[in-house]
Amino acid sequence: MYKAMKSVIVEDEKPAARRLQQLLKARDANFEILAVLDSIEAAVAWFSQNQHVDVVFVDIQLADGKSFEIFKHVTIKAPIIFTTAYDEYALQAFSVNSIDYLLKPIDEEKLNRSLQKLDDLKGKPQLGQLEKLISSFSNSKKYKNRFLIKQPEKLLTVETSQVAYFMAMQKMVVLVTHENRTFPVDQTLEELEEMLDTAKFYRLNRQIIASLLAIGQISTIYSGKLKISLNPPLKEDVFVSREKASDFKNWLDS
Repeated sequence: MYKAMKSVIVEDEKPAARRLQQLLKARDANFEILAVLDSIEAAVAWFSQNQHVDVVFVDIQLADGKSFEIFKHVTIKAPIIFTTAYDEYALQAFSVNSIDYLLKPIDEEKLNRSLQKLDDLKGKPQLGQLEKLISSFSNSKKYKNRFLIKQPEKLLTVETSQVAYFMAMQKMVVLVTHENRTFPVDQTLEELEEMLDTAKFYRLNRQIIASLLAIGQISTIYSGKLKISLNPPLKEDVFVSREKASDFKNWLDS
């Protein structure tokens, strides 16, 4: 008897999640999507109670952190297909042992190829293999050491250790040093997340990536959000959402 494939999608961008569901249904109308989860917290909770899945699609960057955190809390026995908006070169480690990756926006042909790969392998990766690949990726990562700043008549460099935080302002991103000097940079916050050492920098919200040394007073407010004082200080309040609060506290304590 034909058995429909069961899948789970871990994706915090609703348009991307809808597109993936549409592509899966287009490939096979009987394709069963058991859950669409939008955070590390939701994924950990779901997989703590459920394991009968044929394939899991996991976005690498979620609102409350990198999805690799999921695997530190739960064992997922199903094959994993990572999805990401970042460049292919950074993900070569995952394209083996039935662990695959798809670049967003997801292409129908490449999705079908990944699913065909699962059919051909007829096996599921062991957790040890997944941990080994993630460890290999993490250990081989080279983080950015300095930024080249272009000024009207000269160039200068700012060491990453001098950076207090990066901030999105209108249509640009600026680097703010511990000495409160501000410079525009060419990268987006999403690109900076991939370049910076996650042990030293954290994406507080959509506007700010802060260094550990820039974190000042932390206050809990009634909604579950965290209010952060940065050094150098900003005029406007800086918040970490309720959904990211736990991950942020874990980062501080790591």
